[in-house]
Amino acid sequence: MSAAPKAPKVIVAGTTADYIQWIRKACPGQVLFLTAPHVRENAQEPPPDPSEELVCPLSDLSFIMPALAVHLEKYNQELSGITCFDCESMVTAALLAENFGLEYPDVTAVQNCRNKLISKQLWQAGEILCPRVWPVRCADDVVQLLADVTTGLLLKPAVGSGSELVFHCRNRLDAQKSWETLAAGLEKRKQNPLFDHPDRLILVEERICGPEYSCDFILTPDSLTLVRLAKKVTPAGLPFGTAAGYEIPGDLPPGMSMASLTGLLEKAARTLSTPASAWLILWLKTTGRIL
Repeated sequence: MSAAPKAPKVIVAGTTADYIQWIRKACPGQVLFLTAPHVRENAQEPPPDPSEELVCPLSDLSFIMPALAVHLEKYNQELSGITCFDCESMVTAALLAENFGLEYPDVTAVQNCRNKLISKQLWQAGEILCPRVWPVRCADDVVQLLADVTTGLLLKPAVGSGSELVFHCRNRLDAQKSWETLAAGLEKRKQNPLFDHPDRLILVEERICGPEYSCDFILTPDSLTLVRLAKKVTPAGLPFGTAAGYEIPGDLPPGMSMASLTGLLEKAARTLSTPASAWLILWLKTTGRIL
């Protein structure tokens, strides 16, 4: 009698309990969830069947690799793909994909995308227009840089997501207050992998005024396909950068076409994901253009 065929599973390397519940209903029996212990402990949703979930520390590959091998053997499963919904788990997803021969952006591309200083340095080197950015060590550094801009500066962590811990600085008072709030916020989040940076680096960026957008796209070896374009609704009275809603689809500003946007996004994405970017990072560090 021949052995039963292995059940193909797509790994979801890190997400929230409500997403897990939604994915299970949308794609029953197709997914293997790698879930952080605190997510499962605090979940209000019912846990998946043990065959569908491996609860593990998502940053500990020395634990995940053998535990995953045991799980796959125990439940007669094999991996057919991998995805990730949490920024802080994308490096883990990239390393798992490399180990199991699955399609996913490589580790260098993930690290380039997650670091707001490196990504902009790479875009500038690739002649892609983006805000100027500087690493800063104290509020006085921010004040000195204010003399070089007219629209103010954005103070933010080097890694993170969305508008969390992002502040608009227009003068010395803003700079001092924002610095203190950001430093306290990073200290409070020092155990949060979303803000994990070896130097706890803080950046300021030149503020570019105009409408804000969010978009999703699919990048293949040959092309880029835009999936969703949303224009952010940011009414006055909310913390800086906070979106109250989205217009979908979002209308582009005058003078920009969908074709030009798609071309720009493709160039920007490939700049962060090409093998040459790793050598460029080393050169930028050596010449002092990053730190």
